[in-house]
Amino acid sequence: MLAFITGLAYVWYLRRASPARDQQPLATVSRRNLVLKVTVAGGITPAHSALITPPYDGYIRKLYVKIGEKVKMGQPIVTIGQTVGQTEQAFPLRSSLDGTVVQIGKTVGEHVSQTPSASNGEAPIVRIDDLTKLYVKANVAELDIEKLNLGQPVLIRTLAVPDKVYHGRIVTIDLAAREEDHWDKARVEFPITAEILDQDEHIKPGMSGILDIIIQEAAGVLALPQEFVAEENGHYYVTLAGGERRRVEIGLKTDEMFEITSGLKEGDLVRQVDFLAEGADDDARR
Repeated sequence: MLAFITGLAYVWYLRRASPARDQQPLATVSRRNLVLKVTVAGGITPAHSALITPPYDGYIRKLYVKIGEKVKMGQPIVTIGQTVGQTEQAFPLRSSLDGTVVQIGKTVGEHVSQTPSASNGEAPIVRIDDLTKLYVKANVAELDIEKLNLGQPVLIRTLAVPDKVYHGRIVTIDLAAREEDHWDKARVEFPITAEILDQDEHIKPGMSGILDIIIQEAAGVLALPQEFVAEENGHYYVTLAGGERRRVEIGLKTDEMFEITSGLKEGDLVRQVDFLAEGADDDARR
């Protein structure tokens, strides 16, 4: 008897603490374009890249290129002499690809080492990127990897160009998870690559990119925000503005919206779910 009275008192408290049901916010069933997506962060990389590094210890005798210059495969890039005053002939290091000089890490006369130490953080002499195609490399969680397929469309945003959305498609999905450090074994991720289809001069290798991978789309469908739809025993229900509780069928689910496939029509007014009251009703039934 005491437990029953306590239960009734708890239900009464929940109902007093929550807004009256006829004062719950309302939403209108309307037609929307829904997009189910997986969002991950990655980095922009070029199609190909070449690092010009010294084959032996020495000094920069001559640089043949400057930043931004387009070079051809086999074109001379830099000459290294083994001593400062070397007079004998030295052969230049040449580009291994067609591309653009994006970085120059050394100057004429500067010493370079064939085996630079990690402590001095020695940069390559020259970096050359093939910028004809840019890609975004990212890692996708184990939970989402089965949702992805080659060729899936991708929307790409960058921190450097926040007001523009670029378009792309998935071109590679690794078949093995990325190896983690020993302290992070619990996080399983699969590397993917997305090609940027409409790149421009504003995006550059090394920039951060946010990928919205489009899993499913539904255009012009009836929809409601999730907080206006209640789930009970695998079924979905809404409460109309007049108080009628009605079962509905759900189609596409996104992070914010539910597609309504039956049970409602465009323009219907629906009350926001009173989750405290729903919980109190469940407790009372038990």
